[in-house]
Amino acid sequence: MKRLAILIALVLPVALVPAPAHATPVITITEYEYTPNPSFQIPFSSIPFSNTGSLEHTATQNRPFRLWNTGVIPAGMSDTTDVFADWAGTLPYRCVIHPSLMRGRIRTPVHTDPGSGTTSDTFDIDLADDPAPNRLKYEAQVRRNDGTWKDFAFTKAATKVFDPAFIGVYDFRSRVVHVRKDVHTGWSPLNDSYSQVTVDPV
Repeated sequence: MKRLAILIALVLPVALVPAPAHATPVITITEYEYTPNPSFQIPFSSIPFSNTGSLEHTATQNRPFRLWNTGVIPAGMSDTTDVFADWAGTLPYRCVIHPSLMRGRIRTPVHTDPGSGTTSDTFDIDLADDPAPNRLKYEAQVRRNDGTWKDFAFTKAATKVFDPAFIGVYDFRSRVVHVRKDVHTGWSPLNDSYSQVTVDPV
């Protein structure tokens, strides 16, 4: 009995440790939907798609941006097909085989580094993982203490530096702009863990 109790004590803590989660939840494709939808993406990680349906499907980012395309994913494919959406914003996509029936959105927040500091610090505001492709730019805004949104950057650079003059809690949001066609994606979602900077006195 004593030996059994020792074994239970040794095994139980291991059994209670949860399995690590995927950085971004797998988006499951069936007829005719994507789940979850919208999907929240950890900036700027891969996006896994799995087609468990009985038909072929795609997950293709909408025109005119065309930021990613899974290609045709065979029916009943449990393995994931990963794409990279390395831009902050709310990005619509669809199945090109069933465009009127299957539409989704991926929401990726801005990434701030570090997330807190003082007025003597500077902060990297990551709008994307790479500079904007041809004809595209990143439009970013900032607000302080839930105030009015103000322009922060309109740039091809993936990262801009924030040099705060005042203490407070700053939120950042961004979207992708097609300069020639004058259209844009939706704004990135707000997230305390990723898109916020807390600035304290020195």
